[in-house]
Amino acid sequence: MKKRMLAAVSALLIIPAFLAGCSAENSAATETETQGNTAPTDTVVPETSAPSEILASELGEYTIVRPGSGSLELGFAAADMRSAIVRSGCPAPASVKDTDTDMPAGYDPEKEIIIYPANRSECEGFADDLLADDWKYVMSGRKIIIGGGTEEATIEAVRAFTMNITENLSPDGVFYASGDDRVSRAGYPVKKLLAGDIPIEDFRIVYPAALGNAGESICAALADAVRYRCGSVLEITDDASSPEPAAHEILIGMTSRGAGDVSDPGDGVCVCSFDGKDIRIIGTDLRAVSHSVSVLAAAVADTAADGADITEYLPDPYGIGKDELGAMSFNVLCGDFTGERVSRVIHMITSYLPDTVGLQEATEEWMKALENTLSDEYGIIGEGRDGGNRGEANPVLYRKTVFNLIDSGTRWLSDTPERPSKYGESSLNRIYTYALLERKSDGRRVLAVNTHLDHASQAARNRQARVLADFLSLHEDVSVILTGDFNTPMASECFLTIQSTAVKSSSGLAQTAEMHDTFTNFGRTGMVIDF
Repeated sequence: MKKRMLAAVSALLIIPAFLAGCSAENSAATETETQGNTAPTDTVVPETSAPSEILASELGEYTIVRPGSGSLELGFAAADMRSAIVRSGCPAPASVKDTDTDMPAGYDPEKEIIIYPANRSECEGFADDLLADDWKYVMSGRKIIIGGGTEEATIEAVRAFTMNITENLSPDGVFYASGDDRVSRAGYPVKKLLAGDIPIEDFRIVYPAALGNAGESICAALADAVRYRCGSVLEITDDASSPEPAAHEILIGMTSRGAGDVSDPGDGVCVCSFDGKDIRIIGTDLRAVSHSVSVLAAAVADTAADGADITEYLPDPYGIGKDELGAMSFNVLCGDFTGERVSRVIHMITSYLPDTVGLQEATEEWMKALENTLSDEYGIIGEGRDGGNRGEANPVLYRKTVFNLIDSGTRWLSDTPERPSKYGESSLNRIYTYALLERKSDGRRVLAVNTHLDHASQAARNRQARVLADFLSLHEDVSVILTGDFNTPMASECFLTIQSTAVKSSSGLAQTAEMHDTFTNFGRTGMVIDF
């Protein structure tokens, strides 16, 4: 099953005054489920008719057909399967997308290895009995169909097929027999969830098209909670792509469907309701909406009651104070750039939807991913520590609906801050990025500063802190939010230098604070070095 991540949000340094309070022809599946258990169960599907087999010598007559809409990862899995066949010395099947008009020479439409959901009739109804992380591969006539309840599960199915079927493959042997059919069912904590008396799988989630990627990511938090709790996969769409309402919907934000029976929640307030048909989580303030969705998602993810009614977990009206702003600091980890991690980082940011974000270790790949996923909602400021796109960046993100950008830049923590440079003690160039922002609602100015100090030398960090402190002292007339990976504990000279300016640690000023280590060294050690 796909792994989940819990990310810790670092404490911040801020000005005190700114704080606010398939049906196969030759086989039939045997149902084997493991409820309350995430370990998948592999099941051999019993033969229900005379054995049927495909010889390895026939593989040159076969074509691997994969969906044209599939991801690169699915394409790689299909390519790996073909490569494994070639390495065994067997004739190589052709490989095409279902959208190809020019089929390979000698193409036989009765001899295909089909990857679901390719545009083939055999895929119709194939996944109807599969939950999110379930998968199977089965023989149908002279064809093989491979797929799962989601694309991730389909990729797992292709990889399992490759390992199980090609591991001992020989050119003069049998490639596949009907007895090789497999079904893998993941276990889920509960068998079903309801909204009222309506099965949750009957709902789709709809958000306003104007929210772009941010809206989709907010909705994904709830869809993920449902998926991992009971295995149901909810469709997520925007109101422009799906203008006609479905029978049942979960409406997030101010969609074109209207507010239903809910009165105007007012500025900054989100209200949740269920009218027996649709669930509405509505409000004009996106952060209030995001908060309410997160509260509901957390409750769904924690429920242990089979058949639980999720409408009982709808949160009370939630409001964002007029003067309240949210900030986040997040080291995204330059050495772990994967599609899965990018998705989880974006989820974390949009779940809280802070007004400003300071990210550390943002490589050029990370910066492109941020632009592709968050630029509808956030302005993204910053360059690499070696200048331009070179080296890790410490970008500042700001919500474009909240602020106008007045000034911004990236400076080097050295005696020559205007150009790429470093102190002799520093292992690498180190930088800070700043954005002077003006709040649209009242003209209040906020300076957001984000940095990442040297990891190897305390002497370098001490000198870098003094450069940063000098910059902050020039802006004592505005509210300041400083975020960063300081690579140093609170008792250090470096940290005390920063504290000698007007900024103070938010963890010491907050009405409530959850104190956790921000550096865990993958579970081996722990300490607070990010602020």
